Amino acid sequence: MRLPWIVSIFFLMVSPASADWQYTKWGMTQDQVIAASKGEARKVNPGPNFVCNDKQIPFAAIQKKVIGDFSFDVIFCSKMQGGPLTSVRLDSNDNVNVYSLKRALLAQFGRPASDRGDTTIWNDQKSGNTISLFITLGTSILEYRSNKSGF
Repeated sequence: MRLPWIVSIFFLMVSPASADWQYTKWGMTQDQVIAASKGEARKVNPGPNFVCNDKQIPFAAIQKKVIGDFSFDVIFCSKMQGGPLTSVRLDSNDNVNVYSLKRALLAQFGRPASDRGDTTIWNDQKSGNTISLFITLGTSILEYRSNKSGF
C-alpha cells in the first residue's frame, strides 16, 4: 500500500516556506531553535544519548517525535560549542521500518546523488539541503544540513 508512506513523508518534509528543517533555519541561535520548537526541544549536553555527525555538538533534542508514521529522536547540532544551528539529525526509534523510510525519501526527493545501500544522499536543489540516510543494523539516522557554504 503506497498511501501511508507517501503521507508519512509528506509530514516528515513539510515545513514553512522560509524554514530549512521544519520550523528552523540554518544559522539560528540555540535559543531561537528552542523557542521555534514551541516547547518541544530541550537543551542537552553531548553524551552517548545525544550525538551529531562530523564532530558537531548537540545542543537540543526532542525525544520520540512522531512525524507521520515514523518516530525519531531529533537532535539539533552545531559545529562549535554555543554556535548556531548547522544540522538536524533524526535517529529512528520504535522499530521504524527503514526500508519504508527510504522508499518515502525516494518518493520525496527522487533519484539520490549517491546510493551505496547503507548510505543514501540527496542534494535537494529546492531547499538547498543535503539529506543523508544511514542504515545500520535495522535502524536509521537521517541528517539534514545546508549544502550552501558557511554552514
